[in-house]
Amino acid sequence: MRPNNIASDIQMIQYAWYQQNKKVVNQIDAGDPVDVIYLDFQKAFDKVPHRRLLQKLRAHGITGSIINWIENWLADREQ
Repeated sequence: MRPNNIASDIQMIQYAWYQQNKKVVNQIDAGDPVDVIYLDFQKAFDKVPHRRLLQKLRAHGITGSIINWIENWLADREQ
């Protein structure tokens, strides 16, 4: 079991992001077409009851530093 700390979680996310983006950059360099979709979840978070969202995240196994980070981020948001 790996230690549950925010630094290792962030490193894991950054590595996955880098691996995915490396594929896209290679496609662009090769002249291949690339589709991009931008999503803005800000309003979605503002419309969902925060307690319910946190309960569902915990039920799906999101725990430790990640759930704490999300909870802290939601704490200052108005609904």
